[in-house]
Amino acid sequence: MTDPLDILIGHLQGLAEQIDIALSAARALRGQDDSPSTLVKSDHDMPETLAPKEAAHLAKRSESTIIRWCDTYEIGKQVGGRYFISKQKLMDHLDRLGR
Repeated sequence: MTDPLDILIGHLQGLAEQIDIALSAARALRGQDDSPSTLVKSDHDMPETLAPKEAAHLAKRSESTIIRWCDTYEIGKQVGGRYFISKQKLMDHLDRLGR
């Protein structure tokens, strides 16, 4: 039988992750109007991110490998069911592997 406290802890951890995502989005929008052109003021405000398919092509690996690397090596994050891979972290990881 599953311990109710373990279930509660699992639910709270899930909520904490959702709160972190919402806080990140709110911080990104702080002080900006809601028009798309003002969401990112310059290329320096937001690191370049790739979709798993783009990252897989660049790394010459499968999408499933890229997603596994997101979880294992923290080269990207999952937000709302979608993965966003940091191009810089991907390139650094490939350098460590010797490409």
